[in-house]
Amino acid sequence: MNFKAYLQEGIIVPKKISIKTTDIKKLQKQFEQDPIIGYNFHYTEEDQPASAAYLADDEDNINIEVYVKPGMNPKELEALIQHEIIHTIQDDKSGYRMAQELAKEFQARQKINDKIKKVCPTDKNALPKCIKLSQELEKWQAKHSFGSHQEEMTYAYMFVKGRKNDNPKDVMDEAKKWLNSQGAKFTKRMRKYFGMYWAVKGEL
Repeated sequence: MNFKAYLQEGIIVPKKISIKTTDIKKLQKQFEQDPIIGYNFHYTEEDQPASAAYLADDEDNINIEVYVKPGMNPKELEALIQHEIIHTIQDDKSGYRMAQELAKEFQARQKINDKIKKVCPTDKNALPKCIKLSQELEKWQAKHSFGSHQEEMTYAYMFVKGRKNDNPKDVMDEAKKWLNSQGAKFTKRMRKYFGMYWAVKGEL
């Protein structure tokens, strides 16, 4: 089965991890023995949410950057890290084409950001253009952050793993509401991934 067909038919269930702390020094020590992935833990800025990013360089070195919010639910942190671990497996199965696509996406996003920085602060008469560019960036981010097979699989995983609610409809409704707030949609494909992950919820 090729990579695209795999993403359409299967899900990736990563190996379980157990996190009991949000102390980044303890987390760094817990994950530093991984033979394949390099982990770097940081605290978020005060007004920023927890986040993580998967990075792979031209030599296929893999790093996961994790930004931890002190006191956050450790289960949410597990889901956040597993989201990126699934990406590492997806990338491996794609022959590392996925990392190349992410690099192109980063460059495209950077071009839009550069336009916004150039237009918005310097020209008071450019407000309509500034708003249009900002809206363009929001649409772009929604499409590329949530719209691919890869992202839909990982977010479906997070919704199933990160919620204690045992009613799948309630969790699905919560997922739809959150995605709508991000300018994205809960698609038929994500619903399929959601159902497949819910069927193995106990393994997550």
